[in-house]
Amino acid sequence: MPEPITLASAAPIVAKLAAELAAPTKGLALSAKQKLEIRFRKGFEKYIEKQLGRASTVKTIISSSTPIALLDFYVNLFLANGKSAFRDEDFVKEIATYKHVIFTATAGAGKSMLMRYLYLRFLDSQHQRLPVFVDLRDLNHNPDKSLLSFIHERIADHIEGFSEQHLKYAIERGSLVLFLDGFDEVNHDARKIRERELHELAAKHEELWTFVSSRPAETFANWEKFHVFNVQPFTKKQVELLIEKIPYDEEIKQIFKKKLDQGLYETHEEFLTNPLLTIMMLVTLEQFAEVPAKIHLFYEYAFEALFGRHDVTKGGFQRKKHTALALDDFKRLFSYFCMITYIKKSISFSGDALLNHIQQSISSSQIVVNKIDFKNDLTESTCMLVMDGLDYTFSHRSFQEYFSAYFLARVKVDEIARVVPKLVQIEESFDNVLKMLSEMNSEKFEEAWSLPTLERMCKSVEGIDANQNPIKFHRALIGEPSLYFVGGGHITLHSVSNPRDNDRFAVYHVYDFFDQVHSSLKKERAANEKFLEKVKLGTALANDSRFDQIRLSLHDGKVARSTKIALTDADDVWVRELYIGKFLATEAKLLPQLKEQVAARVTARRKGLAAIFS
Repeated sequence: MPEPITLASAAPIVAKLAAELAAPTKGLALSAKQKLEIRFRKGFEKYIEKQLGRASTVKTIISSSTPIALLDFYVNLFLANGKSAFRDEDFVKEIATYKHVIFTATAGAGKSMLMRYLYLRFLDSQHQRLPVFVDLRDLNHNPDKSLLSFIHERIADHIEGFSEQHLKYAIERGSLVLFLDGFDEVNHDARKIRERELHELAAKHEELWTFVSSRPAETFANWEKFHVFNVQPFTKKQVELLIEKIPYDEEIKQIFKKKLDQGLYETHEEFLTNPLLTIMMLVTLEQFAEVPAKIHLFYEYAFEALFGRHDVTKGGFQRKKHTALALDDFKRLFSYFCMITYIKKSISFSGDALLNHIQQSISSSQIVVNKIDFKNDLTESTCMLVMDGLDYTFSHRSFQEYFSAYFLARVKVDEIARVVPKLVQIEESFDNVLKMLSEMNSEKFEEAWSLPTLERMCKSVEGIDANQNPIKFHRALIGEPSLYFVGGGHITLHSVSNPRDNDRFAVYHVYDFFDQVHSSLKKERAANEKFLEKVKLGTALANDSRFDQIRLSLHDGKVARSTKIALTDADDVWVRELYIGKFLATEAKLLPQLKEQVAARVTARRKGLAAIFS
């Protein structure tokens, strides 16, 4: 077992910061400054002790009532940014190179675990900067507070006389590094504000370092100071290591390992590349002795396993449920709860808010049950919700997504055509609600929404040759195009689409269409670099003033950060050389094929139903 990180690790940082903050205080006698320094040191010790408590232990889907030491079961992750790749523990050594980083990953890939791990490693490995950990979703309870004021308030709770000016002074001197976990959990209506605050902090304070975690989003291409690193999928070796470390019934773990040796990773790679789903698969295997192939069935099995599972740490003891609800009624009621909270984009709640949501679910579903008992079953019997400080939160958001899809597929099936467009406007980029809904009720989903959407998209670009006119195609399908040239160790180009057309992204995500296009363009990966080399040498766009700064930066060995170029039809000639130009041409070719495939399934189903009822 690795040695736990203790308060002693922070002692040199705390002493350094306390001395720095007390030193510039004007008008104080030496003895008064010494007392102030002692007060700051003791206060920072209390603050770090609290942060250590939150970061060093976690609750998992199989231990919602008992915290587990993070370092006892953590499996190291790999992080990639174009040509740069790091093992997570090595990234601490590289932060000075990057300064501001966004770690992105889909649900269950270990973003929050990674942030806590890096926080602990950073605290243990250096004595120059105090790491400050912030759960960004906590800002949702303080919408009128600035990020800086919020951080100050959390520290000042432990240090009498610690002012916002002290915080700013520490930031300016480069004495802090911010760990900001869960940007994707910030309320939608507040994200632009928080994004602007982060940009301003990074731009104004050259010495500040910042780690941010989030689900992937296209908008990160515009974060000028931030480098985006993607958490890489689990390898088979990482899966084996996680199963070895996780505290669970040894007999079940051995069965799981045997199945891995027999090819389970290869047949269920979609699940096993994700740490959360790997743990859920372990629970599912214990209950059902098999693993389903479809993602929604996997969640169904996992929930039923949690609903009826025995406590493997207590000799097979089965927890007594507080309600007498049958499994189908419990799932139906919980699906109402998940849909209500999903629409509100809420994943954590105060005790009162939780009971209000449950009461609304009971009233809407007309399933008679005591709301306190149901709350207790969600937190104790099924592990769907866990306590996080004073609030309740989903043990993992993926269950909220699954049961929201369950609600739409089985409760509101006749309203899919009306409801899905509303969901598309609020859905996260890598949310699985629509994908699971499309599996649960493909007949209604494709007939009511995806086929009409694909038909509209095809009609909007009818007659446009994307090979010759990629900009015109982009404008008709997505919106006005702009390109962002982004630096940071390697060169990438981003086409920024108009947010009004979320339908395109949603329908492509359901059918894995983006992966199909990228897969067909493997040989074109270097298109952008080849083009920029021509710009650098002056053999392309030599007389285009929009590229002057980019050309200068290329000669310096790096691209100007986030240089935006608005495009016109005249730019078709060179955009065709870029990866995005080739992507749009391939998209134009494959989009009608996708529409025809969906249309064929819808027609076949209609004929089949007509034959049944004739």
